Amino acid sequence: MRQLDTLRRGRRAWVIGDPDVPRSWTHVPDVAATLVALGTDDRSWGRAWHVPSPAPRSQRQALTDLARAMGAPPARVSGVPWPVMRAAGLAVPLMREIVAIRHQWDQEFVLDATETTAVFGLAATPWDDVVRATVATVQPGTSAGSASSVEAGNGRLGQ
Repeated sequence: MRQLDTLRRGRRAWVIGDPDVPRSWTHVPDVAATLVALGTDDRSWGRAWHVPSPAPRSQRQALTDLARAMGAPPARVSGVPWPVMRAAGLAVPLMREIVAIRHQWDQEFVLDATETTAVFGLAATPWDDVVRATVATVQPGTSAGSASSVEAGNGRLGQ
């Protein structure tokens, strides 16, 4: 997660969109487990399925939880102003595209995976475990902080 070093240093975390809007945060191993289940079960055919994710949290809440887990100062979180994003979009195509999907950053973006859980028996990794695993990717001396774990995507907080 691009903000972990910023949080560890006690610096302001700049996020895209409204930092207080609830969002679903999906743990990469949960994505993998869902893909395996869907790819091996004929009941998955013909429709979209949502990956089970912990209860929604805002970007501010997620970053505050991560800072706390790292023993860092309380997170200071601000949204990058949209005029700045628009100006950046003049030179950086990715920024232009982010502005084009602004609604995904300023409105609730919450998944309901009730059917996925009911049909396939999958459940989200608890939020506290996601936070611990994410922090472990940057804490020296942890097995999840090794290069192989990071390259495999283990313990990363997906958005």
